[in-house]
Amino acid sequence: MRLSNVFVSLAISLTIATHLQAQSGTSEDKLSWLEDFTSEKVKDWIKSENIRTSDRYAVGASYQNLYNETFNVLKMSARTDNTQHIGSNLYEVYKPEGAKVGVWRRSPWINYINGLPEWETVLDFDAMNKKDKTDFSLESISCVGASPDHCLISFLKYGSFSTVTKEFDLGSKSFVSDGFFLPLARSSLNWIDKDNVLLLDGIATGNQNESGGPRTIKLWKRNTKIEAATIVFETEVSDRRLTGQSYSSQPESNVVLLNLVHKDQSVEQKIFFANKMFDFKLPSHVGLIGFYNNQAIVFVKEKSDGAKKGAIFAYPITAENGLGIKPKVLWEPKAEDLVFDKLLIKNNLYISFVKDVKTHIARFDLANNARESRIDFPKDGALFMKKAGENSEVLKVTFENSLTPSTYYFYDPASAGISKVNFLPETFDSSEMEIKQSFLKTKDGSQIVYLLVGKKGMPLNSSNPTILFGYGGFNQIMLPIYMKLSGKVWLEKGGLFVFAHVRGDGEFGENGHKAGMGKLKQNVFDDIVMVAKDLIAKKITSPRHLGLNGASNGGLTAAAVYNQHPELFNAVVVEAVLDMARFDALGGRSWKGEYGDPSNPADLKYLKNYSPLHNVKKNTSAPEILFVTSSDDKVVNPAHSRKMAERLKQIGNPYLFYESDTGEHGLGTLDFMAKSKSIVSSFFWDKLGPAVVK
Repeated sequence: MRLSNVFVSLAISLTIATHLQAQSGTSEDKLSWLEDFTSEKVKDWIKSENIRTSDRYAVGASYQNLYNETFNVLKMSARTDNTQHIGSNLYEVYKPEGAKVGVWRRSPWINYINGLPEWETVLDFDAMNKKDKTDFSLESISCVGASPDHCLISFLKYGSFSTVTKEFDLGSKSFVSDGFFLPLARSSLNWIDKDNVLLLDGIATGNQNESGGPRTIKLWKRNTKIEAATIVFETEVSDRRLTGQSYSSQPESNVVLLNLVHKDQSVEQKIFFANKMFDFKLPSHVGLIGFYNNQAIVFVKEKSDGAKKGAIFAYPITAENGLGIKPKVLWEPKAEDLVFDKLLIKNNLYISFVKDVKTHIARFDLANNARESRIDFPKDGALFMKKAGENSEVLKVTFENSLTPSTYYFYDPASAGISKVNFLPETFDSSEMEIKQSFLKTKDGSQIVYLLVGKKGMPLNSSNPTILFGYGGFNQIMLPIYMKLSGKVWLEKGGLFVFAHVRGDGEFGENGHKAGMGKLKQNVFDDIVMVAKDLIAKKITSPRHLGLNGASNGGLTAAAVYNQHPELFNAVVVEAVLDMARFDALGGRSWKGEYGDPSNPADLKYLKNYSPLHNVKKNTSAPEILFVTSSDDKVVNPAHSRKMAERLKQIGNPYLFYESDTGEHGLGTLDFMAKSKSIVSSFFWDKLGPAVVK
């Protein structure tokens, strides 16, 4: 009997060993050589694939036209928001053509919001550099007080982490000769009030941590030498980083919040308040919004001790004890509320909500028992909130949707007035276009929604070139933003674009997210398929004219659907996570909470059930799939795309591959962005629409 048991155990061991050996020799495992960034073999493989793709879709007049249009759109849309409302003026950092740093200019506020700004140069940074024989870029501008007239301007020395900080008088448009001044060092100043600043001192070697940053915190009074500044706290030499930020708590004074990163990467927070340093230890289930009337205003991140997720609380701060322990409830969400963002400006708390992939904003007046009022911003798109200025009471809201470029709306709570100011120019003609919203019910009764964008009066003849895009993960709320490039190279030429808002995203709350994560990830793919079939059933398009596009987690979604339903599409483009058995080893360890853990056998089983790399099937009539990636992508390892492309090559399925040696995750040089996006456009037009695009 014992002998039999030995033979049985031996047989089982041999079976397991054979199974493991077979596993280690799978086609997917044999592709690991493509993970080597330094291999000449890999470099040759990339070069060969790039040539093959470029020879097909980066040549000819139609490609050159797309490239030129793409390049021009990307170039003209690079403007960023550098405005501040200070006192009675609107200030803007402006970089005219040919300037290296640019100028700081201002216009009377009333002229600006009426769309007729009258610009006056306050400080010419390039002229300053020339005069002082320096080579500085602008780092930050911080002003103080209810009616500020002085600002701290920090300049960064090119090629270093060191800054110079000078006090600037807005009235005389000049630096204050005997004002606050920091020499070139890794140090910073934070306003407390008009005559006091908190100095994060890293000037002398003894005041630096091991990383060369500041470790000593000092109170520095006006008209005293920096050497006389009083030490209020010292961090350890071994600490990694110390930063500070001023928050307006009272009209004439600020709270300074300090963040200290220790050697073990743990974070400690302190506040400087009423001329004292206090520990700032909020409960782990809440996050800080800001400070008001000697209170820390926080929101509940996760339900705890009876507090609803999303609820707003106020913790008292006193000069004797610092942060109090008995918070007051200011606001609690209703069951249907989906909070997108929160912003505190003086006594007004603004909350933006999402419903049916649209946003609206409510104001809560903390000085009047958090009384709520709705603000009448545009309702058919995305609203993004920001302070109009560091000490301004005005709320700045950027509105956009797929057909409308970023537009500013300024809301003044004193008058409840709203002013509109155009910001970015239109990049395509959307006058004859529209956005249609459709709702679908999944098998379990969940609601999903998709937005169809294109020209009005499209024929329902199943022949409209259509690109379907979905994401489906990480609780991301995918609000519609302006299609500055796709509008020009796709919509304007007659194509349609569909955004599928599915389970896994954040548009339907945490329950919707959980229904598309982990072992329930298949729900995401099923939702995309449902949208595709609805478009076909309504004769908006057909498999011959329907394409699928996805990037990052959305690329995983697109590639999984490509495997499961190749009959629904004629072209697929992915920039993606594709090897779900090794995503953690390829730099995605932080994604385990979303996908599962490949080292756990139970998780690995369901991960492999949908992993795009592990589920490709030989099908020479499958839609051609184009992989786009970058060697410099630090988020999604390009090996994902390389391995799946090679796997398709081995089994004879149609595919294309393009990898640039520049460009990070979705970013890159202007030329790289223009070329890669033009290749994608050429590919989609060739597969889904007419062969030649004019």
